[in-house]
Amino acid sequence: MPNNTRVQAVLFDLDGTLADTSPDMTDALNKLFIKHGKQTLDYELVRKNTSRGSIAMIQLGFEEILEEKHSNQLRDEFLQIYAENLCNKTQLFPGVNELLESLNNTDIPWGIVTNKPGNLAEPLVQELGIAFNAVCMVSGDSLSRRKPDPDQLHHAANMLG
Repeated sequence: MPNNTRVQAVLFDLDGTLADTSPDMTDALNKLFIKHGKQTLDYELVRKNTSRGSIAMIQLGFEEILEEKHSNQLRDEFLQIYAENLCNKTQLFPGVNELLESLNNTDIPWGIVTNKPGNLAEPLVQELGIAFNAVCMVSGDSLSRRKPDPDQLHHAANMLG
């Protein structure tokens, strides 16, 4: 990129990029497993699988292959537990506040594109104190398709101008 090219805007993922949400996700997942008589999982194992989605994380604790209906019920249960414990241990990664402040100070708009459902993403970014400066936030249920499909990114880019 030539030196005279200015960054026009920046889009960030939420989980694992701006914020370390794995501790609260691990706790919620383990509460679900305890409720169903399953062994709890190590934080590192959950962290490595967070990007695979909630059903994939739930499957880590069940030896048997889950039917879709049962998987969906467990996912709904997990998401409810997680919603009730959304920001107990979650923190922004070191340097994130400074980075976002630098973008704001140099008038570079930024936004968040996440696969996390809006009913979880919106209160989380509020709690983390970064919602007010984000020009846009596109959550996992904003559009019919989610990442890795590019629709969310295109939508966010349009919102940024």
